[in-house]
Amino acid sequence: MENLWPGQAVARLRNRLAVALSVARRALDPGGCADRERFIATTRDTIRLRTENVRVDVEIFLQSGTSALADVAQLRAAHLHIPATVEHSLRAAVGAYDGEPFADAPYAEWASPMREECLALYVALLHALIDSAPAALSRAEAARQILAVDPFNERANHALADALAELGVSGMAASMRQRLRSGL
Repeated sequence: MENLWPGQAVARLRNRLAVALSVARRALDPGGCADRERFIATTRDTIRLRTENVRVDVEIFLQSGTSALADVAQLRAAHLHIPATVEHSLRAAVGAYDGEPFADAPYAEWASPMREECLALYVALLHALIDSAPAALSRAEAARQILAVDPFNERANHALADALAELGVSGMAASMRQRLRSGL
């Protein structure tokens, strides 16, 4: 209670803590079907989130993305072609990115490292898709997704221009290349 509400009288905080735990349990189990201790375990002195029973979207993204990039790195090291199954893993990992973590706390300094790690992984996954996707349309879409979060990403700009040229949108590709030559 001291960590959550420093300097407050303990007698007044017991009820506040009970309400906070109830709200958290309801958020984790909206139907109220699970055992009371399934997601949040409590003792007289401790409260513990039972992470083995909770799916955290950021963790899922980081695990799937890291695994997909490791597969790509292993195949590249062996000079092997990226098979469709690995491309599918890359796409699934990209799809697991729900945007900036902790978006409801935009100025929280504690969230910055996680935000930066997730964004870097997201961009790396998209670059891996650009490098491995056989279809120009897929490469263009991956480049556009990068440019949506980093408009000055030179590699993505070049990839988009190349994909547009391959798709026959030569005027737009030429315009992009001109902007790239002049420094964006």
